[in-house]
Amino acid sequence: WGLDYPPLTAYHSQLCGTVAKTINPSMVELFTSRGYESIQEKIFMRNTVQISDILVFIPAVTLIVSHIIRIQKDQLSIR
Repeated sequence: WGLDYPPLTAYHSQLCGTVAKTINPSMVELFTSRGYESIQEKIFMRNTVQISDILVFIPAVTLIVSHIIRIQKDQLSIR
């Protein structure tokens, strides 16, 4: 596809941009937001990372670990 990143990442960025626009439109204005920095923006960016980790990364790791443990238990019961 024409994007240099997966579509899920684009949807995530769009969602974050939409939320940012409702909080403070100055953060995402097309031409004037370049170089924009504020405490509110930093807090927003840090919170989006933490929320994304809670909603995506941590459940994924939990599922993988539980799957690995289940496989190991199955292998031990076969022996």
